[in-house]
Amino acid sequence: MDKIESLITAAQSGDMNAYALIVRQFQDMVYGYSYTLLGDFHLAEDAAQEAFVEAYYNLPKLQERKAFSGWLRQIVHHRCNRLLRGKTMTTLSLDESQGLYSKDIDPYQTVEKHEQHDIIKHVLQSLSQPLREVTTLFYINGYTHQEVSDFLEIPVNTVKSRLHASRKHLKERMIGMVKQELDHHGLPADFARKVIEDVPKVGFYQGGNNCPESYTFPSCLGACLKFLGRDLGRREIEIHGAKWYLNNNYVFIMGTSGEAFRLFWKPGWRLDNVNSLGDKSDPGEFIDRAFEAVGYKYQIVYKNPDDANHESLFKKAILENIQQKEHPVIGLGIIGPPECCVITGYDEKGDVLVGWNFFQGMPEHNQGIDFEPSGYFRKRNWYQDTWGLILIGEQTIPAPMPEIYRKSMQWAIDLAQRPTINLGGERQNGLAAYTAWSEALLQDDEFPSDNMDILRQRHMAHDNAAGMVAEGRWYGAQYLKMVVEDEPALAEDLNAALACYEAEHSLIWQIWGLVGGIGRSDEHVKNFADPAIRRQIAPLILQARAQEEKATQHLQHALKKKL
Repeated sequence: MDKIESLITAAQSGDMNAYALIVRQFQDMVYGYSYTLLGDFHLAEDAAQEAFVEAYYNLPKLQERKAFSGWLRQIVHHRCNRLLRGKTMTTLSLDESQGLYSKDIDPYQTVEKHEQHDIIKHVLQSLSQPLREVTTLFYINGYTHQEVSDFLEIPVNTVKSRLHASRKHLKERMIGMVKQELDHHGLPADFARKVIEDVPKVGFYQGGNNCPESYTFPSCLGACLKFLGRDLGRREIEIHGAKWYLNNNYVFIMGTSGEAFRLFWKPGWRLDNVNSLGDKSDPGEFIDRAFEAVGYKYQIVYKNPDDANHESLFKKAILENIQQKEHPVIGLGIIGPPECCVITGYDEKGDVLVGWNFFQGMPEHNQGIDFEPSGYFRKRNWYQDTWGLILIGEQTIPAPMPEIYRKSMQWAIDLAQRPTINLGGERQNGLAAYTAWSEALLQDDEFPSDNMDILRQRHMAHDNAAGMVAEGRWYGAQYLKMVVEDEPALAEDLNAALACYEAEHSLIWQIWGLVGGIGRSDEHVKNFADPAIRRQIAPLILQARAQEEKATQHLQHALKKKL
């Protein structure tokens, strides 16, 4: 078995490094052949990229490895036909377009250069298709007669005779110009790179007067949807004596997914109480409901450390969604904790991932991370820190808005009244979680004054729960205001419910004030560990519970009315 067949065998088993070597060997051949069909270097580059991605996905179907060259050519031909059907104009790269107007370039030289390009293009196109193919392939990167023969699936003598006919037609001086032109338009160094630009940034706080977004899944999904064209816009509000801007995508997903109405408490001061994504067996209703409401299919893939080929499967999924569908991917982890982030692209055939992550600016999490000029992170060796992928699928037809509103309100009621929820393990939930949280604060033996590590953990678990209620219920109130705008008949009940949620938000601010404000410094931790302060916090949590119960009753009354 020769080298290329060995590489194909390895690549068929999921070896991305083997496939990278195959791409390196054939990339100029594919690019040159694409140009002979398209007559446009930029379209040829697009066709080459798409062909290699398609070939990778279909490689397991290739039975005869010796036929790889011809099989690859057929894929390229199909891709070029698709691009020809969609071609409407000649394109220029950014470098070329800048060169047209640069004050440092002689305009006469520029005109001469483009005239030469047009002449060569015209001369190449004047050749018959068979002659144009062998001429272009032979002069791109010095492919041999045999390599051209294998790719085009014609005898070597036919390659030689066609080259002879081509030279006779072009003459020697023109052949030199053709080779120079093809060399000049060789594949760029970043051929193995694909990055979707202009995906909105995600982060806990974007600065300015943008409202914070601490729930990573709704924020990431909202950013992806905005890029895909589903943007509900921004809304200006006034709070704390200043004007702020609400991201309506985030508000809608917070409300319809139920993220705005949840509170979990797992005994043992667990830091994973904030996680709503479930586990491999059940990713949870929150994701299901969000994608159903926004009208998209999805697939979630969790890491399988026992599968040696799983990293290749992850790469394949990312490349397919970004290259073929131009859909950003939601990743779990990559940088920092296993929270959601947005993967917007890849480099070096997937060895480097590019995107937005909530933790990319934090020194404790971003060691070894590089950044793109746009601000996107660049992460190498990403698989070890990745827990899973959420792949955005095809668009669907969502339910009518009244039905979406009704389902979201019923879900908010269920989340309050259901005593336990199973998300990777059973947790106390809703009203029961408020009770368990307040009771845990009164267990003085759980707060050893001489162990700051334990106290920090206790405070972080408490602060996570406080953040769930403070931000969640505030956004829940904003979501109900959105519903009222569309369903004014429900205004009385929903305004009463959202007032309860806003009251919960204010109660959490009182709790934060008792420990010295928002923050997790050692001073905050010590204040929280003080039994006298915890005895003031516990009843405030029960007051928030009472407001939650009242809000639930108002929602139940609203659902009795016909939307």
